[in-house]
Amino acid sequence: MDKTEAVKSEPKPKPDREQWGNQMEFLFTCIAYAVGLGNVWRFPYLAYKNGGGAFLIPYVIMLALVGLPLFFMEIALGQYSSLGPIKAWKVSPLFKGRGVASVFVSALIGLYYNVIVAYCLVYLISSMTSELPCGPTAKNDWNSDMSLVECQPVLVGSLAAAWFIVFLVLIKGVGSLGKVVYFVAIFPYIMLTILLVRGLTLEGASDGVMYYLSPSWERLADIQVWKDAAVQIFFSLSACTGGLITMSSYNRYENNIRRDAILIPLLNCATSVFAGFVIFSVLGFMAHEKNVPIDEVAEQGPGLVFVVYPEALSKMPVPPLWSILFFIMMCSLGFGSQFSIIENVIASIIDQFPGTLRSSTLRSICFRAVVCSAFFLVGLTMVTRAEALCNQRKTLSTLRVDKNSQRISTK
Repeated sequence: MDKTEAVKSEPKPKPDREQWGNQMEFLFTCIAYAVGLGNVWRFPYLAYKNGGGAFLIPYVIMLALVGLPLFFMEIALGQYSSLGPIKAWKVSPLFKGRGVASVFVSALIGLYYNVIVAYCLVYLISSMTSELPCGPTAKNDWNSDMSLVECQPVLVGSLAAAWFIVFLVLIKGVGSLGKVVYFVAIFPYIMLTILLVRGLTLEGASDGVMYYLSPSWERLADIQVWKDAAVQIFFSLSACTGGLITMSSYNRYENNIRRDAILIPLLNCATSVFAGFVIFSVLGFMAHEKNVPIDEVAEQGPGLVFVVYPEALSKMPVPPLWSILFFIMMCSLGFGSQFSIIENVIASIIDQFPGTLRSSTLRSICFRAVVCSAFFLVGLTMVTRAEALCNQRKTLSTLRVDKNSQRISTK
């Protein structure tokens, strides 16, 4: 038997689970999974806090030394095994606990992530008025002392809608998810570009961009800067949470993962830098309007998305239009990541009990409905008045610590 016949006679693994309709579905799903809310509300703040343009040096180094190899390893493991993050580690049973832990982490992330999406939905609907309810001078429930109490039913309804959307998209697993990701992966880039063009035309935008990019080379000697860069790479690429293993497990066995492992991380990190221009062009405008330094309006996390940026949008001409566009973008980013997070959890459980949960389509759909309903019920604890007050205090405390550390570092 010659070598050609030997190669042809080698058995190829047969897929025992769903597969992507085409390779673009996998590519767009990974992009939507990796490019999330953190690219908009976390990276720009870390960049200006850790030396502006100088922060890109440790960021790129960590991407090359940590991000790319880790990303390649995870999608290679998933594609080779055609299993989720728990069962995939049968190649080395010692690490099975690592797979269980990653799914548990994904479940925790999925719980609070959809609460954030629910807030984005509330802000989106509230923006469809002649005057933004989130503006600094608006007289409504959002600005009153009782707003946290009165708006909780709205948040409950919004959270229910968010989980219902997740269920509908994942009702047939990757069969339905693969059709939706074209929108949630591409649309945010369209919105980011529109917001950037609008932001750059505002007064003070150039000051914001310069503040974002101006390098402070001395910050490279601070180990905290390198730590923040490494942590951001893990956040940006959604590494070590099992989702990449799950998404690649639906690939065809012959897929070119080397190409994907380079393209997706590079595009994701470029998106973070691009989003920084969008955010700081508007923050520069807001600082110009208030006649204050930019560091007094720059925030990270929910404070940026739900307080600072909406206030800046309220000062633009036709504020409802820009607010609607912004929160549609945020919803798209949030859902794009949330779909893959929950599919990771569901697929991992189904892999553990394939004979029971994969035996019929109806049983699989019912199980997915139960998981989404359970997550919704647990998520109700995060839309109470006590939880909202706790988050406000954490945000204020973080801002005080960040600003105090900046003052100390400049002395």
